[in-house]
Amino acid sequence: MALQYYEFSQSGNHLTVKMFLPQNTSQEDLEIEITNNSLRVALKNDDPLIEGSLFEEVSRTYYTIENDIQFLIHLEKQNEDIWPLVIFDHLNGKMDSNSEYLLFDYYEEREEFEKAFEFLLSSAKKSHYESTFEIAKLYFEGSVQYEIEPNHREALKWWEISAKLGNGESQLMAGNHYTFGDGCPIDYRKAEKYYNQAIKNKNREALFYLGRLYFEGGSGIQQSFEKAAELWIKASEYNHPEAIFQLGLLYMNGNGVAKDIKKAESLIKKAKEIEPSLEIPHEMLVELSETSQTPKPQKDEKPEIDLTKQEEKKDSKKDSKQEEKKDSKNVTKKKCSLKSYIIGGVVIAIIAGATYFAYEKSKGKSDDQIKKRRF
Repeated sequence: MALQYYEFSQSGNHLTVKMFLPQNTSQEDLEIEITNNSLRVALKNDDPLIEGSLFEEVSRTYYTIENDIQFLIHLEKQNEDIWPLVIFDHLNGKMDSNSEYLLFDYYEEREEFEKAFEFLLSSAKKSHYESTFEIAKLYFEGSVQYEIEPNHREALKWWEISAKLGNGESQLMAGNHYTFGDGCPIDYRKAEKYYNQAIKNKNREALFYLGRLYFEGGSGIQQSFEKAAELWIKASEYNHPEAIFQLGLLYMNGNGVAKDIKKAESLIKKAKEIEPSLEIPHEMLVELSETSQTPKPQKDEKPEIDLTKQEEKKDSKKDSKQEEKKDSKNVTKKKCSLKSYIIGGVVIAIIAGATYFAYEKSKGKSDDQIKKRRF
């Protein structure tokens, strides 16, 4: 098992570098090279955890191992100036990925973007956890400071590298690329794989998007309203507004859940309360409200008979037949109207449930803005 990362702390003229050792590691398993201006520590036959020239030359160095798991390097600085990082330059052309990432951050704060990107790219190529995510984000969004145009194909390459390192946000983004064919062909199978990985890493957005895949189906994914409902129920526990809205539509039409108009109305209104910018057609709310307030007829209930009208109709059979025809037409119209409402409800669910991005587009956002999500 390789050394994963190091951290450092300082007080006055003393600086301590701390790293955690794998179990059953002894000093003989380490390669340690410490001078007054350089530092290198690695497990034998492994990449160094820390390697490079020190930020400043020090007056004294020594190291200790505590509790068989903590390897501590102690540096006595020549003054009490605060060091922003430990390693500042390459040692024999080499530097560890963690130090390179810290240098990226160091130069970015000083707006030296060319140097910052150099260290970021080098660190990312060594599969550094934070670096792979940051460079994917840069290529996805583009950057004026770094003079980088948005390149979603390159972004996806880095999202996938970052995803392999267990980054849940990168797994979500990779899934979105394959869902929408952004910088790659649409591939719901790959999207499903990345969403499931993100969910294991407790990414709540992935619950919503995987539910969307099962709601739509296609491209190798079997449509399943039941799976969509299950995922959106979990997402709704975190007050995810889009998931709550889509779940409301499922209850409205009885897709994957028992039809429940009152619950549908409650969920859709809750989604709107959480996310006021969520655009819900007014007609849908009106229909839901009216339907939820309409009392259900009893199974054995018979329509009321107007005896007075029947007495009047006896005077003319012809008039009676005409009246019966009119009643028949009215009943037919009511049936057609109910059928249209049900079909209309399904259409609304399919259109609105297909993707929340439709609502975002209705607000005038471009595809890129929508896909950016929360960066």
